[in-house]
Amino acid sequence: MVFTKGWQPDQETRKKMSLAKKGKPPWNKGLKGHPSCKGFNKKHSEETKAKISENRKGKCLGNQQGFKKGMEPWNKGIPYFIHDAEWRTKVSKANSKENHWNWKGGITSQNQRMRNSFRHKEWSKAVYARDKWTCQKCGLNDHHKIIAHHIVEWSKDPSLRFDVSNGVTLCRSCHMSLHKPRRNYKSPKVQLI
Repeated sequence: MVFTKGWQPDQETRKKMSLAKKGKPPWNKGLKGHPSCKGFNKKHSEETKAKISENRKGKCLGNQQGFKKGMEPWNKGIPYFIHDAEWRTKVSKANSKENHWNWKGGITSQNQRMRNSFRHKEWSKAVYARDKWTCQKCGLNDHHKIIAHHIVEWSKDPSLRFDVSNGVTLCRSCHMSLHKPRRNYKSPKVQLI
């Protein structure tokens, strides 16, 4: 044991510390496998083994309905459960609105719901794909810093909210420079040109 700063034990104290640790597991291994650990060397009875075996039967089998043999590399070929659309719909209804633990009485604004909607996400993806994930102002091509920007503002014309021709990709810094308040504020369309 090497002490670099502060108190340093003398030889007698080091010996006492060494003797105190004898027969105990190393500090970084915890109590796993140590005789003082609860359940150490415990064997299951034949009855318990039979119950465990019975409970495992039929679980995660590739040929059972709803289970699918995993082909993805992260799944390592282990079967996993795929729920059907009927089950997902049932659970979704059971956990929606008043039944959900985080329901606050429908206080989300219409604007926020539309911005978090599937249509808005599809619009963003279409704008990214069209502009090849590149900022149209400075030319930056970094997927993590690109934002889909509405040329005609979201609040000005609701009919153009999900029109792909009304979108342009910008990096975060260019996007912030467009929305920064200025004395002689120009519309974002003029600034882009």
